[in-house]
Amino acid sequence: MHTLVIIDMQASFKSSNNLRLTRSIFREIDLSKRHNWPIVILEYKNHGHTHRNIINRIGRYSKKKISTKTIDDGSFEANTKICNLTKCRRVRLVGVNLNACVIDTARGLKGLGYKVEIVNDACRSDGFWFHEWQNGFLQVIKDSDISVIRHKVKIYNSNVW
Repeated sequence: MHTLVIIDMQASFKSSNNLRLTRSIFREIDLSKRHNWPIVILEYKNHGHTHRNIINRIGRYSKKKISTKTIDDGSFEANTKICNLTKCRRVRLVGVNLNACVIDTARGLKGLGYKVEIVNDACRSDGFWFHEWQNGFLQVIKDSDISVIRHKVKIYNSNVW
């Protein structure tokens, strides 16, 4: 069992406005619902709400929690919500920005004893994809003992909404 953690998919973050990224996150939402895994949504304070299409995709799913964070590392907020939903200690992270909030949350959750997985095609930072930042990022996660889930990246129309 896993918990899906969706990080900062809010319109004010430019990198969240990408259709290919959204489709990858939809895949992770559908996987979570199919396996009855909890879903935790982290939103950065004062940056608006998570994109409506992501909320709609989750729907009235009973194992969903939303939390607001005030710093890049959302591990405290995620941990609080995860503990309310399950005893699961495995998390899959998706969202933005990979080089800040996603990696900081991953490190924080790892420090709290979670097994952390980052889904490569469901994360992005302004201006680049996971595979474009791979060399530096892989060293960071190797040092932190964080797993990367690799999916074949399908090429979609890359227009933003």
